[in-house]
Amino acid sequence: MNVVVQGCGAMGSVYAALFCSAGHSVWVMSRNRDHMSAIKRSGLRVSGASGDRIVTPTVVEDFPDTPIDLLIIAVKAGAVADAAAKSAGAMERISRVVTIQNGLGSADTVADVLGGDKLAVGIAQGFGASLILPGHVHHNDMKAIRLGTYGALPHASIQELAMQWRQVGFDTDAVQDILTAQWEKLICNVAYSAPCALTGLTVGEAMQDGALGPVTRDAAMEAYDVARALDIPLSFDDPVAYVRAFAERMPDAKPSVLLDIESGKKNGSRRHQWQHSKTGRPRGTERASQRHPDSARSGNGKQREQKLKRGDAMTESEAILAADANRRAAMISANRNQLESIFSERLVWTHSSGAVEHREAFIANIESGSVRYLELDTPTIEVMTLGDSWLCVGELAGRAERDGVEKPLKGRFLSAWTREAGALKMVAWQTTPLS
Repeated sequence: MNVVVQGCGAMGSVYAALFCSAGHSVWVMSRNRDHMSAIKRSGLRVSGASGDRIVTPTVVEDFPDTPIDLLIIAVKAGAVADAAAKSAGAMERISRVVTIQNGLGSADTVADVLGGDKLAVGIAQGFGASLILPGHVHHNDMKAIRLGTYGALPHASIQELAMQWRQVGFDTDAVQDILTAQWEKLICNVAYSAPCALTGLTVGEAMQDGALGPVTRDAAMEAYDVARALDIPLSFDDPVAYVRAFAERMPDAKPSVLLDIESGKKNGSRRHQWQHSKTGRPRGTERASQRHPDSARSGNGKQREQKLKRGDAMTESEAILAADANRRAAMISANRNQLESIFSERLVWTHSSGAVEHREAFIANIESGSVRYLELDTPTIEVMTLGDSWLCVGELAGRAERDGVEKPLKGRFLSAWTREAGALKMVAWQTTPLS
């Protein structure tokens, strides 16, 4: 076959390498000039779960003037419209198109430009692919490829496509309902992409982290609730076990959003955010901590409200809960930049001993390791709105180490938040110890 991979980044390189290894003619294109130059110079190396190979696809800037049996659009979601527009002039000689992106909505964008007659939608599950250096991609796993029709393409054509992908080494199925596969991957993305991007942790580290682990689990449960509210059929009924199994398969993997941040690239995170807004995330499916009309109470996360409401943005109480989760994660990871973005310059931090620290001294002690927060949790938290400020009252549990001596943290706390230049900032914290 003649195969063109448009968007030969981490995942695009995996597709190109396996098709090339199987003897197909492969052309690749990407905006990453360093990666393309390295492939031209020394070939494309792909290592990991599929083996270790060096292949020599043809690097191009535009579509080859030859019949194309398969076009794989593997660009980020935010670049799909441009990729589709670039493909439009070659559609007469393209037999099949597979578009593979995270999130929802990319296939609609492609279909708007290229039509749906030749279009299949792909889902890549559990690869953990990353660009090690120009010309070399590594992937931690390769769980599955799922292919489905956008609408007009007969299922028999999808089955033929799936067979072609299986023949080159991918575990591939033709599915009747691609939306289910998209949502099942999206639930994993919701659980890990943003938490890992904010903290720099791998998915395995995020899953195990004392402060971040509960955030990933609550995120998965909320995404699951949204899918159920939209009548999306799913293959599991325990989202926490599902995302945990996902992370256990490849604990060292980093979500693509984090990889893009680390490399200084733009990423599709805003696209994901927009897609969540577009689906109209039903309110009332949130944790019990987010239900009261004037406050948010967080309990043990086991009880969830069933009444559904619609809304396109976070409430202020939800934003406070998210900011506080980020605060706990930043304290555990000793991330100065994150702490400076969360704490007001006016911060007054009152410890359970009665000692008082202001922002710079508090952050400096964390950064230096003089104080290490090993685990932080707020089993209950209530957010109360007071004009343009908010008070949080709740329970604190965890572990900390000061000057090499570890001690448990258990108490009641009061914290105060406000907005400064439009951003949420913590201005005060006070703890009362409990025996």
